[in-house]
Amino acid sequence: MAKLQMSASEIKLMLRKLDFPFCAREALTCVEQLIMFLSGGRLPNTKAMEHAMELTAEFVFCEVDRRGGKKRPFTKIQELQLMEVLCDHFLLSGQSSVSGGLESNRSYLFSALFPPPAPASPSQSASGRSLQTLEARINLLCKLVSLAVATRNVPLLSTVGSWMAQAGGGATAVQSVRLSQCLVRDYIVLVPRSISRLKDLPFLAPLFAAHFLAAISEIYAGL
Repeated sequence: MAKLQMSASEIKLMLRKLDFPFCAREALTCVEQLIMFLSGGRLPNTKAMEHAMELTAEFVFCEVDRRGGKKRPFTKIQELQLMEVLCDHFLLSGQSSVSGGLESNRSYLFSALFPPPAPASPSQSASGRSLQTLEARINLLCKLVSLAVATRNVPLLSTVGSWMAQAGGGATAVQSVRLSQCLVRDYIVLVPRSISRLKDLPFLAPLFAAHFLAAISEIYAGL
């Protein structure tokens, strides 16, 4: 409960004492609680989402330092560590009796982690939301979804389904189509017996399954 009473500045000071990936793990919890605290259970306002995106840029993706300067991209090992942290957070959050009923908070957190592309502006450079960083995040998201399907991470897949539904154009949005293409290329084609996992998707994560199938239909409609 103490974290809920901390300001964004106080959270930053606390997280700067931690090394990666521990700062990322702690930041996800702090961001989700901060959104819930500032929004009061309603749709988060612009200020709440700005704080959330600043925290994710510095402590989850480690794209910027405390002064807003750009940092080096993740190594492959760090990328794997982050995917593990993200999978664990959404899985535990979905299983928690406290946050299990607050699926909307997980959706808001996910939107802060993977916001839709927007025209670049001077403020985006400081918050880590440049087109280059968004591209890197989408690449990570593609791998994350493949891992979620393979491990049957239902809370994460359900959150991704909501994200696909909210994307401009729904299931046929550019992000949704690209995500589905990556899942086919990086998981279905490469992993033996992946079809058995896909057969369970409509029962485990129906919203994600519906948007995935719609996006796949869009991809192959013109062939």
